[in-house]
Amino acid sequence: MMDDQLAVSLAVLKVNFDRLGRDYVDNFVPFVVDALRLLTHDEVSAVEVGDLLRQEYGLQIPLGPLRTILKRAARQGFLHVDSGIYLVQRGMVASDGLSGIREAARARYRSLVSRYVDFCRLRFDATISVTDAEAALTEFADRYCVPFLRSVVGVPEDGSRPQERSDHYMFGAFVDHLYADEPECFGFLVEIAKGSMLAQALYVPDISAVSQRFRDVRVFLDTTFLLRALGYSGPSLEAPCRGLVDGLRETGAKPRCFDVTLKEAKGILFANALRLRGGGWRAFGETVDHFRRQGLSSTDVMLLCEHLEENLRQIGVVVEDRPPYTPALTLDEKRLEEVLDTEIRYSNREALVHDLNVVMAIYRARAGVFPRFVEDCRAVFVTTNGSLLAAVNSFMRESFPEADLGVPLAIGDYAAGTYVWLKRPMQMPDLPRDRVIADCYAALSPPQSVWRLYFAELDKLVASGAITPEDHALLRSLDADRTLMELTRGDPEAFTEGTVDEILERARERMRQEAEAGKTRAEELLGQESAARLAAEKKAADKHQEAEDAKAAIPLATAEQEGADRTRIEHQCRRVARAFGWTTKIAAVAVLAAGSVLTLLDMRNRVPGIVIGIFLGVSALAALYASVTGKAIKDFVEKQEDWVTQRLVAFFWSEGDRRLPQQQDDGPH
Repeated sequence: MMDDQLAVSLAVLKVNFDRLGRDYVDNFVPFVVDALRLLTHDEVSAVEVGDLLRQEYGLQIPLGPLRTILKRAARQGFLHVDSGIYLVQRGMVASDGLSGIREAARARYRSLVSRYVDFCRLRFDATISVTDAEAALTEFADRYCVPFLRSVVGVPEDGSRPQERSDHYMFGAFVDHLYADEPECFGFLVEIAKGSMLAQALYVPDISAVSQRFRDVRVFLDTTFLLRALGYSGPSLEAPCRGLVDGLRETGAKPRCFDVTLKEAKGILFANALRLRGGGWRAFGETVDHFRRQGLSSTDVMLLCEHLEENLRQIGVVVEDRPPYTPALTLDEKRLEEVLDTEIRYSNREALVHDLNVVMAIYRARAGVFPRFVEDCRAVFVTTNGSLLAAVNSFMRESFPEADLGVPLAIGDYAAGTYVWLKRPMQMPDLPRDRVIADCYAALSPPQSVWRLYFAELDKLVASGAITPEDHALLRSLDADRTLMELTRGDPEAFTEGTVDEILERARERMRQEAEAGKTRAEELLGQESAARLAAEKKAADKHQEAEDAKAAIPLATAEQEGADRTRIEHQCRRVARAFGWTTKIAAVAVLAAGSVLTLLDMRNRVPGIVIGIFLGVSALAALYASVTGKAIKDFVEKQEDWVTQRLVAFFWSEGDRRLPQQQDDGPH
């Protein structure tokens, strides 16, 4: 099998789910149809189809679920069943429906492999082959695949997860890079994870039971899981745990916490509070590390400890006492303690006693019954501790060698999360994505074995006086864990005496770079401030100049306005004078005409003499004016118009009345 087959097939499985809906049997029918198309003969058995699916697609489907899939394919017309023999219907399987989808997924897979090879070279100066990159992706796919779900349906977990490769840290850093900078490639990884989780439906004895709700099942959660669900280990680890708690409630289960687990969780928080009070520099672990990064004080953590039960209730987890001791419902406690201590090698006895009490309590809660389906198991313990799973399952097989143990007393958080997600995948779309992010976070965090070596070396340097207080502060800074992982990649054997010196040198260099960056930034801010000040000064100067220009323009505008006003007054006065002139002309003509008529008609006896005298006098004056000046009466009137105009203009301008009505110039000129 090529390394890319499983990852590509899982991505295709997710595409099938999106196309065909949440019927898990239908999701696998396209693979069967595509395999049937490759056969050169028509008669086929379930075993033969299973071998072909494994060879071509990397899918290992148990025989029972495979028969269910073949029946569904027959119902859809791709096969004909005759006396238990499957006959391929060539007309129905002729199309290559999966080819296009597979090629698209394979292209994305190869692009991802190429990106990982380049990332390792550029980021870590490490040369890895395409085969190594494909193996890393195969390991990633296996992480979300079997054997985790088998424990839910009666195949106990052995507590082991896929063996981590030496480049586990590099792949975690690669996933972190994709999440931050290449969302499309990160999305393809999530599709592989979803496909892996969808494939787990094959391991349910009755595949129709996947969609069933839990029936009065209490799910007891371990200490680490609860602290993560509360957000006390950071958001990356919180999301999948909180999602599982919500999913349990939505599918009918009852999230619970034993009283002894609450006590253990309080003890951890109290110990972390004491470590923070002393500076916390020797403390390590996801919870205290998160508290330090958040800047929480010892008092802050003590408050979290005091309100722990209330905070659990707020996220939907209820604290419950253990069932009372019953002689008829007991296990070999001494033997169980031996198995636990041998398998797990507890660093303190309190943790051993806690796990022992929890396992015994779950057995009593089940009333000694071995349930076949998790939906009816009454009680189950969900833990993040794979070694605990292995120890408990080993003890139960030893204690009941002939019994069908059914659903184990304890299952892993991965198995529980996958099973709940299969019940409500559309309502919990982010759980696979959150799990990928959580795994990435875990891959980038130093394991306890590396932390112990680091602090042991640090103690030696402090005792010998080889480092200064300033160096000591740098070596216990929050960035030290990142450098520690870059140097060791999580491998204790890669830790040497020079590791701490290298971390210190990198921390000093980081400080120098930060100081230089701070200086550069300060200079940039100073330059920006200076530029802003100059711009403000220029703006103020421009405004001042505008004001001065406006002020200087006032006299000119005033003069222009006065000129316009005087012109308007002169125009109006000229109109009045012309009206006066026309009146004078008409009167003069009338007088002359009247005088002439009176003279010609000899009307002196009928008209008063004074009137005749006036008419004759005016006529004589007009004649005299014309003979002396050589001008007609018209010229006299025009001269009088000019004089009247000047007098009127002088009068109105001196009075300051520059608001004479503006009339249409429709009079005589």
